[in-house]
Amino acid sequence: MKSTIITAFILLSFGFATSAQNQYIGIKTGYISADVSITDIGSNTNPQSGIYSAFTYDYEFKSRFSFGAELAYEERGFERDLTFGSQIDPRNPNSRYIPYKTLPFNYELRYLSMPLKFGYRTRSKIFFAGNIGFCPALLLNSSIISPVLDSNGNQTGTRKDPYYKGVLYNFSLGAIVELGIGYKISDQLEAIASLRYLQDLKSISRGIYFLTYNQDSYILMGLRYKFKKAI
Repeated sequence: MKSTIITAFILLSFGFATSAQNQYIGIKTGYISADVSITDIGSNTNPQSGIYSAFTYDYEFKSRFSFGAELAYEERGFERDLTFGSQIDPRNPNSRYIPYKTLPFNYELRYLSMPLKFGYRTRSKIFFAGNIGFCPALLLNSSIISPVLDSNGNQTGTRKDPYYKGVLYNFSLGAIVELGIGYKISDQLEAIASLRYLQDLKSISRGIYFLTYNQDSYILMGLRYKFKKAI
């Protein structure tokens, strides 16, 4: 599956090569505020920070509408707070007990993704752009960072374990919306910054009683180079 995504990106990058006049290749990086929604009642989660790194390809039509594809490494995930503790034994009030406390569990999800976008940009040196599209992604790795407690319930460190892959699907599919602003440094070089939001269209978990969906926000920056003529 990983090789299939990479091959598809290469084919998309050069599919318009013989006729394109406005082709761009570039790089993009940025910050992800990654989170999920869980259909289980009471399953509150917190966002987790991650990075986004991508190679980009864009084909712009004369009408200023465009098609774009990216090959990206994404650090998604979420944090879930769980409560632990024990009560005093009423038969022995002087017995030692562990008071209730809330501890964070960090779920790290690493993806190879290929966002496919359709959009429009304005005609000016400082330009505005908008995109909508889909983002298929392949799960590369998953893990849980959990707290380590002593016999008194005090946290002494953390432990990183593999997140049981049987719980997660290897493939995910999300919808994306993106708004950006760019600057033409020269006829061939442009800088662009954008805000993106991703919402999964299918659950990433195999749960019977609850489902899990990625809900991620991005702050992205990049450079792209315009070919002087068709390849």
